[in-house]
Amino acid sequence: MNVDDAYNCWRPKYHLLAPSGWVNDPCAPGYDPVHRTYHVGFQWVPGGVEWNNIRKRTSLAPTPDADVLGVFTGCMAPVSAKSGAVTAFYTSVTRSPIHHTLPYFHGQELLHAATSSDAGKTWTRYENNPVLLGPPVGFEATGWRDPFIAPWTTMARALDDPPATLYALIAGGTRDGGPTSFLYRISPEALYEWTFVSTIGTIPKRLSASGGCYDFGSNWEVTNFVSFSDPDSAGPKESQLDFLVMSVEGMTEATVPSGHTEFRRDHKQMWMCVTAEPGQAKRIEMAYRYGGFLDHGCYYAGNSFRDPKTQCHVILGWLVEEDLSLQRKQAQGWSGMLSLPRILKLQRLENVVEPLDSNMESLKSFGVQKMGPQTYNLTTLCAVPDDRLQALRERHQSLAPRALLPGTMDGLKLARGSCWELNASFEVPTEIEAVGLILQHSKDDSTIRTVIMYQPPTETLSITRRHSTAHTDINTSEETAQHNLFQFLNSSSSELADADDAFSSTPTSTHQEPLSLRVFFDVSALEVFANERTAISTRVYPASGACYSISPFVTGNIECKLLQFDYWEMAPSIHAE
Repeated sequence: MNVDDAYNCWRPKYHLLAPSGWVNDPCAPGYDPVHRTYHVGFQWVPGGVEWNNIRKRTSLAPTPDADVLGVFTGCMAPVSAKSGAVTAFYTSVTRSPIHHTLPYFHGQELLHAATSSDAGKTWTRYENNPVLLGPPVGFEATGWRDPFIAPWTTMARALDDPPATLYALIAGGTRDGGPTSFLYRISPEALYEWTFVSTIGTIPKRLSASGGCYDFGSNWEVTNFVSFSDPDSAGPKESQLDFLVMSVEGMTEATVPSGHTEFRRDHKQMWMCVTAEPGQAKRIEMAYRYGGFLDHGCYYAGNSFRDPKTQCHVILGWLVEEDLSLQRKQAQGWSGMLSLPRILKLQRLENVVEPLDSNMESLKSFGVQKMGPQTYNLTTLCAVPDDRLQALRERHQSLAPRALLPGTMDGLKLARGSCWELNASFEVPTEIEAVGLILQHSKDDSTIRTVIMYQPPTETLSITRRHSTAHTDINTSEETAQHNLFQFLNSSSSELADADDAFSSTPTSTHQEPLSLRVFFDVSALEVFANERTAISTRVYPASGACYSISPFVTGNIECKLLQFDYWEMAPSIHAE
């Protein structure tokens, strides 16, 4: 494989990535109202394919006098310190290496600011940098980086601050207390004046040890917060559900199969629902309610902003390229990309009777409210593809609804599908063993394939990559996620009344939730969303960089119904230059 072929073979066409070099965390995503443009940067090593001296993908590169060892992740402030400009805050690095297992030196991570008046093409550093010299005195930090700023109604109420007050989180941890983030108060009229409030409560270092939740690691990176109206609140006073979205490092529980790299086993993109209450001396205490994984695959460093045009909360992440050897990455000349933009939102499931093959007590990622002896309402956080991605859709193909028989495949034939989106849904009888999609990557060899599969007996969603490439030196470990499907009570008023009667033992009429898959394929990037609440991002490396057929399938002793199968070719987007 020559260099030109290696460069283009697996290079995505509608994901955002650099022209060359290493890419990681999205930086300062936001909307510039002056130039009416959306902005996102990324950490970039222009001359290499491994992590090194990081710069932002703007004109903000390390100099001998500023950000000497790197420009780490930052955010765009929702208001600007300078008329006609946007303001970004970021972590400036003065000492390396930095890792939560190593001793922390105060001043190795600084808070810096910069402004741009030309839609992010060039940046001017704040003349009085640093804004902050490091973690607050009195804390033995394990990390202190990746600022995030936004209004926070819950926090303003808890601290009795004016509603316009801005709040910032700087992610990290403390040596004795475990993962946390450092909370600051900021006046919108004085963006460079940050007042420390407290760390965000008493989240245990090994939260999962208390039972009923996942391992949230030893240190956090890129912690964002977002709030939604609480669907269970009553009365005239609006109540909110508050969520932290964090990149977790230092995990000890096995969350991915053993074939993955140490980074993948140690790092995850997670979230938790919290309750914020004022403590003593204006300290904020955050109690954990429930939480889970925003993405179960190679997605990390999710960074978000509130879009003033849509009033949605947009998040982008970094798709890690850990499956290729250094030699292969050097041959292609680039490594890593940003994910497709997603929207953070609540998913509300009402009149739930039970999961497909588990019990309500096992649901770690849902807020569960019992509505009667037989029914529950469930609430969870999810990140779904931004609807504006539909603007990239071009030629459409579909399969009509039909019965799927075990052992048969009747798929959609493609000339060469290198960039596409697919929406498919399936009936899921409890008797089937598995249902899903087979992506064939070769015209002539049906064994070169990726399989997206759901197994009802274990409620597991998986992406099997074992035969996705003929290259034996590429990691093809399986990607997996727990994905619950639910049985719902039919919603006629008489049935609801009967089922919730104190003497009723079983619901009179129920229906099973179908499996809905939304799949985005882009040469080597694969992002899969199930029922808008479970996401797995991964990479596949077939020699073709394409798919030649997509086939729905079922295994077991019973047929199931294919309910929807819609395919669109996707147009290439504009890459960074």
